[in-house]
Amino acid sequence: MPRIVPTAALALTLIGSPFSSSESESSPPRCERPARTATEWIGEVWDRRRWRRGRPRLAVYPALRHRLSCASGRQRRAIRRTWDRLARRYWRERRYQRLLIHYTPYGEWAIPAYVVWCESRFDWEAENPSGAIGPYQLLGQGAPWPIEDRWDRLAHDRIAYSLWRANPGAWVCA
Repeated sequence: MPRIVPTAALALTLIGSPFSSSESESSPPRCERPARTATEWIGEVWDRRRWRRGRPRLAVYPALRHRLSCASGRQRRAIRRTWDRLARRYWRERRYQRLLIHYTPYGEWAIPAYVVWCESRFDWEAENPSGAIGPYQLLGQGAPWPIEDRWDRLAHDRIAYSLWRANPGAWVCA
């Protein structure tokens, strides 16, 4: 004769007893729809304005693994691409800011501001008929021209900084 299992006993074996803990300490957190999207969260982790911080806190990495485990294949690839893209942008910004601090000891300029005022009136597009260019009026030092982005400005700062360090009398304010 076939054995008949009561439906209540069958239900308890399939879904678990309501009196037993269904979530143990070692089980991963449940995948619920987060309040923020992955892109917003990653944007906060790799915010370029936080370049002084260095690496993100260690707690970020388990949170990233959790987000990846909850995502589908396409979403997982998109999250990884966004993470990599924003991390590269963050480290590039950090490198730029650290170089800028090094090469501009006089606030915004690599040499004292009165010399820059005398040379070009703080004009990044200044050109001289003699061929001197930029706010420092560099002549034949290989400075990029025209100045198109902040990395070109940093190149001018770097050249002016090295010239000023080697010979502070290189600029004469007439």
